[in-house]
Order: sequence, then C-alpha cells, then structure tokens
Amino acid sequence: MVAHLYKDFLENEASYEETVTYWRKLVDEVAEERGYLGEWREWQTKYYADGTTPIPRDLRAIFDARCDRLHRSVQILQGLPTRNEVEIAAWLQKNGTSEDDQLDELVINLALSVESAAIAKDLLKYWMNPRITVDAMGTIVQEWAPGSD
Repeated sequence: MVAHLYKDFLENEASYEETVTYWRKLVDEVAEERGYLGEWREWQTKYYADGTTPIPRDLRAIFDARCDRLHRSVQILQGLPTRNEVEIAAWLQKNGTSEDDQLDELVINLALSVESAAIAKDLLKYWMNPRITVDAMGTIVQEWAPGSD
C-alpha cells in the first residue's frame, strides 16, 4: 500500500503551501548533508511575461532550485496519484536561456508518497554530489526511478 501525501494540493491552498515547504525542507536537508545549505535557490518564474499574471500551478513545477557552485538545478513536477503504486520518473536535461546560462538539470516527476519521496531524496543525494558526473547520474536515474525513459 502506497502512503500518498498532500493528495489535495491542487485544490487546497494550505495543502499546496505545505507541499512546497515539504520539498524545501527535503532539498535543504540533502544540501546540508552535502555542504551546500543555502546555495540551492528557487529560480523559475511563477508569472507570465507580463509580470503580474501567475502561471497556473498545474502548469509549473511544485519546486525548483539551482546551485551555481555545482552548476546544476533540480525541478520537481508533482501530479495527482492515479493508482496505488509508486509513481515516479526522472530524467536529465539542460535548462537556461543561453549557452552561458545553461545548467544540467535533474527533473523528478512524481505523485508524492512516502515511497516516491524516499526515491527522490536518494536521487537528490547523488545529484548534489560533485563527484557524480552527469553521465553517471543518467545511469543512476535509470536504476532508481523505474518510470524513466
């Protein structure tokens, strides 16, 4: 049995904020273990180009952060659970608007549960280790997130 968390995060403001806080604490915990506390900062815009119209929550990451020292970022995409199984996928991509600004990014797409959060935390531990190359991380992602391409 999968223990889903914050299943109402898209309809309930308090639940949404608790979910964001959950991810912030988890990322900070891993960052502190790795010696990068305070260096993983949110960076994606939450508004359209006009600067006032918010991007709908279901169209953007629940959490994102970048670490300039590691030249890496992470994006957490969270959806509603669709079955009583662990639902998680992960992949690596480049982000940024120009060659000079591009970072390697770990994307984790999941339905939040105790079990998927544990996998996500393990992936983050690897991603925040500067000795793990992007190529090595690609292999790790395939092993740890069974829904990945």
